[in-house]
Amino acid sequence: MVRESFWQTSSSPDGRNTWTRRPTCGILVIGDEILNGSTIDTNSHYLCAKLHKRGVGVKKIAVIGDNVNEIASEIRLFSGLYDVVLTTGGIGPTHDDRTFEGLGMAFDEELEINKELFQVVEVFLKKTKLADVDSAVEKFCKIPKAAQLLWGEEAAPQTPEQMTIFPSVQLKNVICFPGVPKFCRLAYDQLENTLFPRDRARNFYNETLYLKRNEVYLQENLTKIAETFKNRPNVTIGSYPIMDNNYFKTKLVVEAADPAEGMEAMEKLKSEFKGQEGVWNYF
Repeated sequence: MVRESFWQTSSSPDGRNTWTRRPTCGILVIGDEILNGSTIDTNSHYLCAKLHKRGVGVKKIAVIGDNVNEIASEIRLFSGLYDVVLTTGGIGPTHDDRTFEGLGMAFDEELEINKELFQVVEVFLKKTKLADVDSAVEKFCKIPKAAQLLWGEEAAPQTPEQMTIFPSVQLKNVICFPGVPKFCRLAYDQLENTLFPRDRARNFYNETLYLKRNEVYLQENLTKIAETFKNRPNVTIGSYPIMDNNYFKTKLVVEAADPAEGMEAMEKLKSEFKGQEGVWNYF
């Protein structure tokens, strides 16, 4: 499904099997409506927040239009760079829903009607009482020949009439979600524990330090500390201004794959800014 390398496990101190490294993810947001500003993309924000909580590192988000060649090119690129690729948008019965075409082109796969998906979609669309159900069903269900359906933790229904969830389409390490925010969230949520099992996720270090001074006055010392970790790519130190608080003016966030390295960075920050006028540590 996704790359096997991070699924190789090692034992944690509490005896659990955990990932040997932090999984990576790329997100592709597909749709002309995003690029022309008529629709606000909330899907990538939701996915980033959920993935971060599971210890998955989102490395890049790209927004592209409904152009098959561009979709294929970006999918191919992202697939080679990241452990898992999530796409949102471009799935549906209309002429500009072209994600599956792009997915097939990316991996030189012909499209065909998936019989299992056809049965599910047919039942679903007939419930909506659409006039031209047949053509809509065919467009929905034409996916790359080698693609498979992902149902998540719930088993696939015995019959289409028993369907309470909708499957996602997956080819290699690429998984396609709908563009409608409600359905995108449902699709991710039902797959989350299948893709990134909670009991195998590592406890990545994440700590926040709030300061009373504006980051403009901290940047020299902060840069000095950041420089000491520049050769440790698994440690990040972020500085963010706080605009809507009368007390705190800067938020420093330390993240690290190795908790020991994260704590080392945080201790350096606490030591550097401790006792300075207008600085109060809260963590």
